[in-house]
Amino acid sequence: MMANIIKSKALEANLETTRKIKVHIPESYQSFIQLSESHPGIHQRAKKCITEYHHPYANNEFVVAQLRNIALSDFWFYSDLGKAEEAFFVIAKSLGELLSSGIDNNLKKTIIRTLLEYIDQLADQPERFKNIAHECIRLLQINLMPNRENYICCSAFFKKLLQKASGIQGFKNEVFLLTKEVFRNNLIFWQETTGIEQWYHEKNAIFHNDYSNVISCLGTKYFSDLRKELDSAETFQEIINKTPSYNDIANQFRQLNKSFETFIEKFYYTFYLLYLPGMSSLKDRLLRDINYLLAKVVSEIELSEIFNFLNMIFDMLKEFRRDHTSPVLNCIETLGKKIMDIDDSEDKFRVNYFEKKLIDFGFEFPGIV
Repeated sequence: MMANIIKSKALEANLETTRKIKVHIPESYQSFIQLSESHPGIHQRAKKCITEYHHPYANNEFVVAQLRNIALSDFWFYSDLGKAEEAFFVIAKSLGELLSSGIDNNLKKTIIRTLLEYIDQLADQPERFKNIAHECIRLLQINLMPNRENYICCSAFFKKLLQKASGIQGFKNEVFLLTKEVFRNNLIFWQETTGIEQWYHEKNAIFHNDYSNVISCLGTKYFSDLRKELDSAETFQEIINKTPSYNDIANQFRQLNKSFETFIEKFYYTFYLLYLPGMSSLKDRLLRDINYLLAKVVSEIELSEIFNFLNMIFDMLKEFRRDHTSPVLNCIETLGKKIMDIDDSEDKFRVNYFEKKLIDFGFEFPGIV
């Protein structure tokens, strides 16, 4: 504890020192700040954001949040200025530079969404703001492949927010090609990272019925057919009508759970989903699904298999305990209650084994959850 206090004080001192560094703001950005001098609230936001943006140890979370506010919430103000295009280029340039930098992926997703919302607003005045709209589309194009997974996670926003621009002659082709590339990468990602047919083949002994047709709904042919349809699409509307987004596919995989008849089948399928890269944003929900299924599954398992089952569950929970502490602890609580219910042995050897696994698992300090 003392070491943590010392470390915290040292960190605090270092942060205070870095805050005192003199920040150089380029002339174009100084001009941008001056544009809002007549509106104190907007001016202060611009000044703080631009100053932090150019700081050598910038708080990127703050910068991205403020740039988003400036681009979208303050759009009305900058769009009324005689130098609106000049202001909008500064905003777009800043977002583009952050997107191509090494900042956190969640911040990059926010930037992608912000640029899409920005284009949506610019598309209300396509003649006046065509240059800046083209620039935003260009920034999204050049940053796609280095940030492929961030883009495909945002694919639903491409569907929703580029509708307006896709109908404007000057932007139609650019928007179509960009959206097509995002959705093509989305389909490739899911096809390459799921392998549901191989998983089913390897785990076939678990299942009491033949689910080949169910599994094939999200198998190789499904994705191959979608890619063929996408390749043949000639308009933006065709893409968004026929091609599922990242979230659409993730939900399809989760909903497939309903096709299995027994709880043990549902459990092992949900267990498979936990390890799919595309389901990472749904891990809390999947762990809640597993928590619900655990009580049902234990009743279906042969008592002779309980120890192996406990070993598997605790090994799995260890992998997720750091980032999903609360649902993991809920799973352990549910499992413990159920083991107590089914253990009819005189010496409670199954409960004792569970307790041993729990001790090996370790405990969380108060306040950690």
